Amino acid sequence: MSSNAEVVESLPHACERMVVSVSERAVIYTDKFREYGVAVPDGGSSKIVLCYCPFCGQRLPKPLRSAWFDELAKLHLEPDDVLPDILRTGAWWRAQQIP
Repeated sequence: MSSNAEVVESLPHACERMVVSVSERAVIYTDKFREYGVAVPDGGSSKIVLCYCPFCGQRLPKPLRSAWFDELAKLHLEPDDVLPDILRTGAWWRAQQIP
């Protein structure tokens, strides 16, 4: 699995303040879903998904959570199964060159 530093280096959104916020974990970036969010302090893993950068206002890339689950379905896999390495990171959407 990629380290936080490796993920920060490859963020599809390059606003300097967003990069700093992700590196400091104030904003959560989930690479396999290409999804930015702010944690909900409920003790779980809930987050509010961001559609726009809270710093510069630029539209963020469309999250790919649904597309990731579609990929699993094509391979007859469930999220709790042992997944191929490519599906554990954003490598799957980068390989498909999803904009």
